Amino acid sequence: MMSSTKQYVETHLDRFLDELMDFLRIPSVGTSKQYAAATRQAAEFVQQKLIAAGAEQVRLIDTIGYPLVYGERVIDKSL
Repeated sequence: MMSSTKQYVETHLDRFLDELMDFLRIPSVGTSKQYAAATRQAAEFVQQKLIAAGAEQVRLIDTIGYPLVYGERVIDKSL
């Protein structure tokens, strides 16, 4: 299994790096109100990536401060 995981990562490394760089370009410094819209954009980015990754429950939750993102995917329902 480990070699198949390693092979998958190596095969998709360019895409993973591109997505990481897209995320890092969002100026979402959570301690500054001037970045509130960008912080929301970053949360929406994470939400979409969780959905694309197959998470079954994904929620963007508004709070009094900044949004948070919750996602889950249950692999073994017997646990």
